[in-house]
Amino acid sequence: MRHWTFYNWNRWFLFLGTLVCYAIPALATLSWFQNSPNPYGPVIKIIPRLYTLATPGFTAATYPDIYTDFLNFWLPLLFFTGMLAQGTQLAMQFWPFYQLRQQAKRLPDYAEKVYQVDQNLAPFSFG
Repeated sequence: MRHWTFYNWNRWFLFLGTLVCYAIPALATLSWFQNSPNPYGPVIKIIPRLYTLATPGFTAATYPDIYTDFLNFWLPLLFFTGMLAQGTQLAMQFWPFYQLRQQAKRLPDYAEKVYQVDQNLAPFSFG
């Protein structure tokens, strides 16, 4: 029964995500951008400046920003770590497929490559 809890969490995640998507347009966000001594508003100040990544000769001392460290080091590290994790997961999913294909027999009567597996398999699984 433990593996069924994932489906319950997934349902709650999708339900709450739908509610948030419907609630976002109802928020009164215009006041966030007005009523501020800064003409850009308090929300605009916390958005990271992405153009600093492409500026040649950019140094953190020139433009002090709390996001500079995050954008220059942690964000690419997080991106490539995610790519590595997803690539590992994909390889782990194809390994049973490779093993199953090694055990299967190719049927010569078809123009396409058709393999027969003499095992009980669940639909849409590799074994």
